[in-house]
Amino acid sequence: MTLPNQGDASTQRNSDSDATQLANFLSLLIEMDIITPITSPEITPPELSKANLAIPIVEPTDRLTSPEEPSNLRVEVLSPLPPSFTPLPSPASTPPEDYDEAVIAFKHLQNLLVAPELDAFRPLVETLEQKLYALEHQIYDPTQLMSLLLPWIAELIGRKIEISREEVVQAIAPIVDSLIQERAGQNKDLMSGALAPLISSAITHQINDSPEEITQAVAPMMGKAIREQIRLEKDAMVDALYPVIGATVSKYLAEAIQSINDKIERTLSFEGIQRKIRAQFQGVSEAELILREALPCSIEAIFLIHKTSGLVIAEAQQCEGECLESEMIAGMLTAIRSFANDCIARTGGMSELSEIDYGDFKILLEAAGYCYIAVVVQGEPSPSFNRKIRRTLGSIVQHHGMAIETFEGDPVTIPNDIPTTLANLRDAYPSQQAKKNRKPAKPMVLLVLAGTILSLILVPASFVKYRQMITDRIESSVSDALTSTPELAVYRLDVDARQGKVMLVGKLPNPELRQKADVVARSTVRSLAPRWSVDNEILAADVLPDPELARAEVNRITNTLNRSEGIIIVAYYIENNNVLVEGVVANAGDVGTIERAFQQIPGIQSVSTVLEVQSSLNLDIRFYFDVASAQIVPDDLGYKLSQVVSFLAEYPEKSIKIIGFSYPSDSPGETPGLALQRAIAIRDALIQRGINPERLEIMGSIDYPPGMGADHPSWLSRCVDFEVK
Repeated sequence: MTLPNQGDASTQRNSDSDATQLANFLSLLIEMDIITPITSPEITPPELSKANLAIPIVEPTDRLTSPEEPSNLRVEVLSPLPPSFTPLPSPASTPPEDYDEAVIAFKHLQNLLVAPELDAFRPLVETLEQKLYALEHQIYDPTQLMSLLLPWIAELIGRKIEISREEVVQAIAPIVDSLIQERAGQNKDLMSGALAPLISSAITHQINDSPEEITQAVAPMMGKAIREQIRLEKDAMVDALYPVIGATVSKYLAEAIQSINDKIERTLSFEGIQRKIRAQFQGVSEAELILREALPCSIEAIFLIHKTSGLVIAEAQQCEGECLESEMIAGMLTAIRSFANDCIARTGGMSELSEIDYGDFKILLEAAGYCYIAVVVQGEPSPSFNRKIRRTLGSIVQHHGMAIETFEGDPVTIPNDIPTTLANLRDAYPSQQAKKNRKPAKPMVLLVLAGTILSLILVPASFVKYRQMITDRIESSVSDALTSTPELAVYRLDVDARQGKVMLVGKLPNPELRQKADVVARSTVRSLAPRWSVDNEILAADVLPDPELARAEVNRITNTLNRSEGIIIVAYYIENNNVLVEGVVANAGDVGTIERAFQQIPGIQSVSTVLEVQSSLNLDIRFYFDVASAQIVPDDLGYKLSQVVSFLAEYPEKSIKIIGFSYPSDSPGETPGLALQRAIAIRDALIQRGINPERLEIMGSIDYPPGMGADHPSWLSRCVDFEVK
C-alpha cells in the first residue's frame, strides 16, 4: 500500500511542475505579443475540469516566411465548449496510468501549438546572439575598437575645429612644445626639413617686428662666427672685407699725406710756387710730386698670380726691351710666400709678404683672397701708387672673384677687362727705356721763352686759384662747425668768406645763440687762417615761446643727445616753460652738456635734471603725481612702467623697494598717507603687468626724495622712487 501512495505523490508533483512551466510559457508568449490572452479568468491545467476552456487557434500569417523576421499570429477565441465535452480528469480522481496519458496528451498538444513558432524564431535568436557577441568583442577588444574609430578620428577632429576652434587650440597648446621636442628627438632630419622653408621667413618677420631683439640674440655669436669663418675659408672672408679694409687704411694714409701737404703749402718760394703749378696740372698733391721728383720710379711688369697653384692669371709688361719670364717669376714668388707663411709667420697670424728688394728693383706684393698681384718696379714708388695697387686689386677681386677662384690655367676663362686693368696700372709710371726713347728736349731758349710766357699767364691765375681754394676751405670749415653744433644745427646761417674776412649772416632767437655762433666761427677761422677776422652780422631777436614748438624742440634735442654714446635720457616739457630731464649718463661731464643743450631752447625758463652717472645697477625712474593725488599719470603707464617691467624681467633675481614721497609742508592737500598710497598704486600696476608681488616692497616717506630739497620745485617731491635690492 505504501508504494502506490508514493507513486501518486510523485505523479502529482510532476503534473504540478508541468502546469507551472506551461503557465510561464504562455505568459512569455503573451508578453511577446505572439498570442492574445482570453478574457476569461486565468486557469491552470489542473483546473481545466472546472470551467469551460476557450482553446486558442494559432495560425501563421503571410509574413512568417523568413526566420529573421518576427511572425504576426492570428488568434481566434472559440466559443465555450459544449456540455458534452469531457474535461481531463484530475489527479486526485484518476488512476496514475490514466493521468500519465493525459499529461502526455497535453504535452503533445503543447508541442503542436508552440513548437512550430519556436522553430521559426530559433535562427533569428542565433543570429542576434552572434551579432551581440561580435559587438561585445569589438567594444571590449582595444584592437577592434581602434579599427572602428580610426576612420572617423580625422572627421571628428575636423568637425570639432569647425564648431569650436578656440577649445581645440587651448587643448593642444600646452603640449605643442613637447610634441616638437619629442619629434625632433625621434628624427631630427625630418623635423629640420619640415621647418627649413619657414626659418628664413620667420627671421625676416622677426627682424621687421623686433630688430633690437634679433640684434641682441645674434650679437654674442658674431665674433665666434667670424673667427670660425676665417678658420674654414679665410680667402673668401678676405675677398669680402678687402674693399672695405683697403678703403679704411687708404683714408688714414690720405690724412697723413694731407698733413705733410699742409706743411709744405705754408712755405712760399719760387720753387714752391713752380711746384704747386706742376702739381695742379698733373692732378696730384704737391707732396706726391716732391716724392716723384726725388725718387723717380718706373714699372717694368705686373703679374696677377693664383695664390694656391702659382699660375699666372694675367700680366702686363712694358713693350720696350726684353720681357720677363712670367711663369718663372710666379713660381718663385709663390715659393717665397709659402716659405714665409709656413716658416716665418707666427702660427695663426694674418701677416703677408708685401715687398721683395733686389738691387734697384722692387717687387710689390698685395694679396687678397685667392690671388695676389706682383708689381716689378724700378725706383721708389709713391704712396699713391701703393694705394692705386690696392684699389686695382680690390676692384678685380670684387668683380671677378668667382672666375679667379675657379681658375685652373686656361686663359680663356679670364675676363678681358682684367688685362686691361693691369695695363692701366702699368701706365701710371713709364719705364726707364721709354724715358730714354723720348724725343730730345727743345732748345733751351725756346724752353725759357715758353716758360716765361706760361709764368706770366699761369702764375697770377694760380695765385688767384690758390687764394680761392683757401677761401673755399675756410668757408666750408666754418659752415661745418656751425652745423655740427647741436644748438645751432636747426637754424639757417650763411657764411661768406672773402678778402681775409668771414661774415656770418642769419637770424637766431636769442643773444646767447648769437654769441655761441660767433665763438664757434672764430675758433674755426683761427685754426685755419690766424690773420683772418670774423664779422658777426647775425640778428638776435627774442620771440614769444610757443609751447608746441618748445615741446617739439625738447623731443628733437632728446633724440639727438640719445644718439651719443653713454647717454640715455627722457625729457618732459612741463608747465611754465620748464623742462625735466631724467636718465643715465656715462660721464659726469655729460650732465652739464645736457643742461646747456635744453637751456638754449627759446622760451625755456629752467631745466631740472635727475641724471645718474652709471656706476652700479640702479633703476633710475621716477613717477610724478598731481597735488593731493595718488593716481598714476596716464602717460607714465606706458613708457616708464614698461621700463620697470623690462628691468625686473632682465634681472629675475632682483627685487625692488617702491618708495612713495609726499612733503606735506610744500603743498596744501598733501598728507603723510599719500606717500604710501602712491607706492601702493605703482605696486598694483606692476602686479597687473605680471610681476610677482613677493619681489615688490612698498614704503612711504614724508622727506624729500634723493637729490631734492627746498630749493627745487615742489612737484618734484610728489613722486615714487625705486631702490634695487
